Amino acid sequence: MEERVKKLEDSVGQIQVDIAAIKTQIPHLATRSTTDSILAQIPHLGTKAELSDLKASLIQWMVGTMLASAALAAAIAFGLAQLLKG
Repeated sequence: MEERVKKLEDSVGQIQVDIAAIKTQIPHLATRSTTDSILAQIPHLGTKAELSDLKASLIQWMVGTMLASAALAAAIAFGLAQLLKG
């Protein structure tokens, strides 16, 4: 009987340590209002297809901007060459 009580006492000590560890994590858990606000935002998030379309559009704009910048730089260089030549 004495041995069983000793084991129970040891178990209670470990349970207290575990509960203390759990209590330290409780303030970091999401509340109902937090989860409700997250759920309210879900309908406004983009789908994979929308994100893919956005990515393609951004790539097109970047390539177009780079080509326009290169053309502008070439035009400036040509204009300067003509100005300095003549």
